[in-house]
Amino acid sequence: MNVADRKLAVVTGASSGIGFELAKVFAAEGFDLIVAAEDEELSSACGELSQIGRGVDSGRERSTRSPRLPAASARATALAPTPPLAPAASTP
Repeated sequence: MNVADRKLAVVTGASSGIGFELAKVFAAEGFDLIVAAEDEELSSACGELSQIGRGVDSGRERSTRSPRLPAASARATALAPTPPLAPAASTP
């Protein structure tokens, strides 16, 4: 598959709730996923998401303060120039 034809979604708060449900929709539609969450449930969520769709890359981190997010954003942009971003994580 050509990189330009590849579908990629970035979803924060993907371990549960709305974020997890959004990630499932993207996975079912054939998107590769970059998912992030700050809790331990992310690992099991990634396992389920991997069974639904394509590739899943994850990071357990505070989404608003993580120094890894700029790197994830750059990676997402390299993989798909304009990926959908679904920020479902709440911040204080």
